[in-house]
Amino acid sequence: MSSTAALVGFAGPLGVTVASSVGAQYQVCSDAPCANVLLDWTTAPSTVTAPTYARLRLTSSPLALTERTAELAVGSQRGLWRVTTGAASDTQRFVRSGDWVRPAFATTSSAWVRVQCWGGGGGGGAGGTTRNPTGGAGGGYSVAAFAALALPTTVAVIIGDGGSGTPCCGDAEPGGASRFGDAVVAGGGMGGRFTGGNGPPGGIGTTEDGGVGGGSFTGNAGSTLMAGGGGGGWDAPSLLGGTSQDGGGHGGAASDGTTNGADGLPPGGGGGAAHTNLTSLRGGHGARGECVVITSDP
Repeated sequence: MSSTAALVGFAGPLGVTVASSVGAQYQVCSDAPCANVLLDWTTAPSTVTAPTYARLRLTSSPLALTERTAELAVGSQRGLWRVTTGAASDTQRFVRSGDWVRPAFATTSSAWVRVQCWGGGGGGGAGGTTRNPTGGAGGGYSVAAFAALALPTTVAVIIGDGGSGTPCCGDAEPGGASRFGDAVVAGGGMGGRFTGGNGPPGGIGTTEDGGVGGGSFTGNAGSTLMAGGGGGGWDAPSLLGGTSQDGGGHGGAASDGTTNGADGLPPGGGGGAAHTNLTSLRGGHGARGECVVITSDP
């Protein structure tokens, strides 16, 4: 809908018409906000007296970057209103497995598809007071771009689960890989170990690997730019999980044995370790993965 235009500077009634190939309508009001409508939306010719106000509306094109116009004539004066659509865009975000469907507008060689995927984070290990369990590793991050017409109309998207944190005393489960068909794969992070040692490696990503899990005495949980952060390990220099600067989830912190290890944050954060002899406590769960598919033209 257009802004409201004041119709002033004339005496006596003047004819009003609207010209448009797409069925544009006009409305006449006695005030600028159009709280008091004198003539409701119409395409039919009418007459107006000053001072009054008018505005236009039309249906924009379903196509990207396409202009439609409407011309309002009041007496001998004419005004042209132009409406141009923006670039077409579609975002499909997957936090569980499903099918990506190519948008209806993506039928030209100028349409592109950008795919981001994060693997699931590994769970945190849990070990007793004589052991120093490690945190789960973060999920990897992969990004790629494709011409829309080079892809099938439907692509299976698999979202990797986060690995479960283990109760004392055992190794945690790894995170699952996330996939956009076979074209984009982001690996899951390895699960934490209850026996300690170096932190487990992060999931493999074509753009960035996930953060390593925190090791016992050997290193802090890995932080990342976009991939999932690693979970904190017991007796690492810091018990905190690794962070992700932009996009990936942070890793969970290790616990001192009075609580569970903290769960990783989605997408792809690794679970924190739990230093405990109790089977009622566990390492933190790794976070699920994710895929985001953005289609644009142009």
